[in-house]
Amino acid sequence: MLLTLLLTSQGNRWLWQIAISQLPQLQGELVDGSLLHGWQFRSLQWHQSDDVIDLTVDIQQLSLSLSAERLLHGELLVESLSIKRIDIVNRSSGDDSQNKEDSGITIPSFTMPLPVEIKALKIDELNYSQLDSDLQLENLLLSARAERQQFDIRQFAVSHAYGNLQANGRVSLSAPYPLTARLVIQPDDRLYDQLKTEGATLPEIKLPDIGISLSGTLTDYQIRLDSKDNQQNPHLLIVDGDLSGSLEQLMIQPLNARWLQQTMSLNGQLGWQNGIEWSGKIKLSDVNPETLLQGYPGQLSGIVATTASMNGQQWLAEVSQLNVSGILRTFPVSLSGQIRADNDLNIKADHLDLNIGSNHLLVNGSINQNWNLTGTLNAPGLTELYPPLSGDLSGDFTLTGNRQSPHVEYRLNADQLTMDTIVVDGLKSQGQLKSLTASDNQAHLQIDALSFNRYHQTLKAIELSLTGNPDAHRLSLDTGGKVLSSHLQLNGSLAGQQWQGTVNALNTQSMLGQWNLQTPFALQATQNEIRTEPFCLTSLPASFCLGKGRVSQQDVQVDFSLNQFDVEQLASFFPPHLQWESELNASGGVVIQKGQPFIHLNAHTSEGVLSVNELEGTYNKLVLNSELKDDRLDAILEFKSPQLGVADLNVQVTDIQQSRLLNGQLTIDHLLLELFQPFIPDTRDLSGSAGAHLTMSGSLHDPLLNGELMISDVSLDSEFCDVNRVDSRMLIQGDSAVISGQLDIGGGHSDLNGTLSWKDGQFAGLLHLTGSDLQCSVTGIGSIWASPDLQFNLTDTPELVGSITIPKARIEIKGLPEQAVSVSDDVKVVGRTTITEEQSRSPIALNTTVTLGDDVRIQAYGLGSKLGGSIVLNQSDDQPLTGQGSVELVEGRYRYLGQDLIIKKGQIIFQGPLNAPFLNLDAIRNPDVTQDNVTVGVKVTGPVKAPEWSVYSNPTLSQQEQFSYLLRGRSIQTEGEGIESALLGYGLGEISQTATKLGDQLGIKDFSVDTSGSGENTQVSVGGYIAPGLRLQYGTGIFNSVSEVKIRYEVLPRVYLQAVSGLGQALDVFYRFDL
Repeated sequence: MLLTLLLTSQGNRWLWQIAISQLPQLQGELVDGSLLHGWQFRSLQWHQSDDVIDLTVDIQQLSLSLSAERLLHGELLVESLSIKRIDIVNRSSGDDSQNKEDSGITIPSFTMPLPVEIKALKIDELNYSQLDSDLQLENLLLSARAERQQFDIRQFAVSHAYGNLQANGRVSLSAPYPLTARLVIQPDDRLYDQLKTEGATLPEIKLPDIGISLSGTLTDYQIRLDSKDNQQNPHLLIVDGDLSGSLEQLMIQPLNARWLQQTMSLNGQLGWQNGIEWSGKIKLSDVNPETLLQGYPGQLSGIVATTASMNGQQWLAEVSQLNVSGILRTFPVSLSGQIRADNDLNIKADHLDLNIGSNHLLVNGSINQNWNLTGTLNAPGLTELYPPLSGDLSGDFTLTGNRQSPHVEYRLNADQLTMDTIVVDGLKSQGQLKSLTASDNQAHLQIDALSFNRYHQTLKAIELSLTGNPDAHRLSLDTGGKVLSSHLQLNGSLAGQQWQGTVNALNTQSMLGQWNLQTPFALQATQNEIRTEPFCLTSLPASFCLGKGRVSQQDVQVDFSLNQFDVEQLASFFPPHLQWESELNASGGVVIQKGQPFIHLNAHTSEGVLSVNELEGTYNKLVLNSELKDDRLDAILEFKSPQLGVADLNVQVTDIQQSRLLNGQLTIDHLLLELFQPFIPDTRDLSGSAGAHLTMSGSLHDPLLNGELMISDVSLDSEFCDVNRVDSRMLIQGDSAVISGQLDIGGGHSDLNGTLSWKDGQFAGLLHLTGSDLQCSVTGIGSIWASPDLQFNLTDTPELVGSITIPKARIEIKGLPEQAVSVSDDVKVVGRTTITEEQSRSPIALNTTVTLGDDVRIQAYGLGSKLGGSIVLNQSDDQPLTGQGSVELVEGRYRYLGQDLIIKKGQIIFQGPLNAPFLNLDAIRNPDVTQDNVTVGVKVTGPVKAPEWSVYSNPTLSQQEQFSYLLRGRSIQTEGEGIESALLGYGLGEISQTATKLGDQLGIKDFSVDTSGSGENTQVSVGGYIAPGLRLQYGTGIFNSVSEVKIRYEVLPRVYLQAVSGLGQALDVFYRFDL
């Protein structure tokens, strides 16, 4: 009968049912099995709940196989034990164990009644949960044997998301319990990734395989930790050390960690016989703080000695030695002192001293039944602490009184604090706080600053004051400045968790005028929300009002209105020459409920007048209505004027959170472009009109437009070019457009054609400009006539390619404007931001050829010449503007030092940056004023910033003779006045600009001082325009007493009369023409 029960499947099921009935904690199904063939269980559960334990164990599938033959021989052999999934939930708190008195650890001897061997235990998945902690393990494998008092673990392996563990070992179950074991921990990168996702600031660390070797006995064991650097990775964390211990304590001697040439060593002792006790030292060697503090590199070394103890609810921790020093961001740093704390939060700081560069912080004192803590701060170099912050800061604080009623006093001063665009001058702050809880406590906080500046907007004389106690306190804030001055005063009280206050005064003075609080208003605040009563600010007759407001973490509700606001108060924000006369009224509100917004705005002006220069037009309607509701935005803009034109915009955007679908229409009829002139720099006399008829669809990310945009009869005058006529049309179809147009500039004509595309949110296009004889002029420099053939490729990196031919130019420079004279590169201007070469690069790539034609002439500083040649201009993302080519001086003459030089060869060669060309010049003195048939000249070669020059002659002469012929036109042996003529010419050249300014003050235009003639006929002359078209000039000889007066009158642009009175008299008629 017994064999039937043990050896048959039916008998085993009957035995299983008896077991379940006798053990109510056990549930599950025996699917099949017997002693000979093993057992298969499904949905096994053990649940135990009593005063000590609350435990549930669920096993999804379990297969067990025993050796019946070995069992007959008195040995339990588990051939295999396989569990698919096991879930263990422990709801026990474990508090009872903490209340039991610790009587030490004793291990009884134990002898196995029969040998037990597990060949293969396998658990695919194990989940353990207790209170708020969870543990998930996978692929648990065990092979072990226990016989009498010997327990051998042949193989143990388990996997976790953060790593793998493998172990083997042997332990005796009789005193002194000798043991040997070897464990290998293989960390996974997911452990590092998880710590980073949980907000930990961690450097890049690679964890090696860590080996743990155990030997000795349970009462006297040794542990060896080692890790191997098989990867040769500099980020690998190497850990090694020796530990020893017993059942009562653990000795660490020492434990070392090395990473990126940084070392930390730990020595100490941990005991747990009477609670937990710790004593140890950490030694730091070349530790880089940037490991945890990004942007703060350095090297820190030192010793930190700590002690700690915990027994039940009592704990004590102390840093008995703190001595760390080194370098932080190139500045010396040191930290020293002692600190102690216990479970009653009694804290003592003994000379806690921190130095970083020139900055010093010292804290001293204690916190127990009474507060007695002081601190001083002296930080003259804030940049050393935080690079974006500069300035100096100093102060001190004291905490006194008993723990329930502390008394806090502090002082803080700074001459100037600067951070990014914020500058605070003359900061002073001081305060007192007596008692945090008593009803009679008093607080006083005062913050003063001479000025607060951000984005060039300055507030001056800032004063913040807070006085009173929680039951009754007062806050006042006053600021001054040209941009904004204000005054705020409120009273408040705190009752439990609710704060109530009343704003009694709120006044502002700004570019929008003076605004004053109409009547005081109340506001309330709790931990969850802030509420305000309605209030109005008035600047008669205008008013700005807010209705009842409520702001919480989830909800917002506020209404507002603006009435009778004169838009002329916005004049300071308008560009010059724009005037707007009207009255603005608006109303709206913001409501956010459960994260869903409802926003509406209705704004309109009265009938008004817009004026730009001499253009003035009235308009009948200007309205803006918008509403955001139910994930849909509707907006309507209407403008109607009988003189200025009509514009209507109607837009709807649906599904704003996701697809942002677009639908709308834009209509513009005869909108005068004069309105936009103030917004376009360096332009004047803009005229013309614009029109548009567009429908919109698609989405905001990928809009589709259909219709056309037109501008017609456009003309404008700019600082450089006068545009006589522009007519252009853009035909838009979906996500692309075709552009065609014509431009007349000066006396020339040009055509513009191209295409644009914005498909899939990617903007691209191609524009082609061709033209001829487009005239542009620059005051004080001259005029050019250009014929462009350019192609503008609009891509991620816009590119301008093509050519510009300049067939004609007249360049006449009499003097450089003041802004053209640059400061030397080695001069540093305080307060001016230096623009680097990288910042000065244009975002447009360039590959353009500029060719000079046959009629390009220059007159500048005594140089008169025709110009020729060509330059290829190149620029890219990684290369600044450069030039390849040369400019030729053709038929050139140069008058300098009173002499007339003829340029035989003149080249300005570009092979890189435009400000660094190469010179190749050869100029000779005019042979007509040079004696003895001598040819003398100057050659200049080399880079423009450091040219080399030499004087030569034909026939070859000494250097002294060469200079004499060059400056005097004759031999050094010949008496004469050539050198005086040269010096005279040089001197007059140096004072020419001063003379021009003097003439302007006398009312004489183009006043100049110059020399003419050569040799004995050298003259110095002064002259200028005394009336439009009438020029007067007076000259006198240097080496003779002959004087001469010339009067020239321009009858027509190319015809003038000239009368000369000197040794003789003459009246001439001149006609000027260009070759």
